[in-house]
Amino acid sequence: MNIFDQLSAMIEEFRNWLQGNGLSSLGEFVEAFNELNPYLVILFLIFGVILAFFGRKIFWPLFCLIWALIGFSYGYQWGEQLQGAFYQYELAILCAVLLAILSLQARKFFMFLIAMVSTMFLLLYVLTTLGFDGLKLIDLPFVIVGILIGILAVKMLPYLIISFTSLFGSFIIGLGIDRFTGELFPKPLGQVIFFIIALVASFYIQFRWFRKETETTDSVEPTYMEQE
Repeated sequence: MNIFDQLSAMIEEFRNWLQGNGLSSLGEFVEAFNELNPYLVILFLIFGVILAFFGRKIFWPLFCLIWALIGFSYGYQWGEQLQGAFYQYELAILCAVLLAILSLQARKFFMFLIAMVSTMFLLLYVLTTLGFDGLKLIDLPFVIVGILIGILAVKMLPYLIISFTSLFGSFIIGLGIDRFTGELFPKPLGQVIFFIIALVASFYIQFRWFRKETETTDSVEPTYMEQE
């Protein structure tokens, strides 16, 4: 199986898990991740580390890029369904540009969606890991908690960005490290241990840097005003 087939299989298992196929689908997703080429896993690990520990620095360019890719994908599929009425690539590029611009202009709305889905995703991951089966991402309790966290998070956008990048970066780190050390711990204990360690460390580092930057900004502004 080549790299593209491996990635496709992993993405498909990830979607199955989010659609609520339970603990077994989580295991199948992890198994698909473990079957990736080792060099590809290392790339995922590097990306996870960058996202977890430097996420706030790269968030907005990455945020725009992701929505552009989503727009390109849906635009291409839309053009394909129109069967030649429009050029597929031109329509895909148009949708990518429009969605990227919209994502930056409507940051709060998009960040609300991200906070809501991230919270639902975290709850699903933790509960399925603990052995609760038959759960779906769109179960009403998940949706309610996600909406409440989303509303709260929009009011504290820097903290939302740090939490989001730390969460998903740590999730990737946990999977990646467990890929190479899986024999040392019973499944899924190793993934959870590495996930928690990476999450705590990334929270500490990102919040510490943010606090230092905030203190520096607060100390510079009064000095500037006094000079005026």
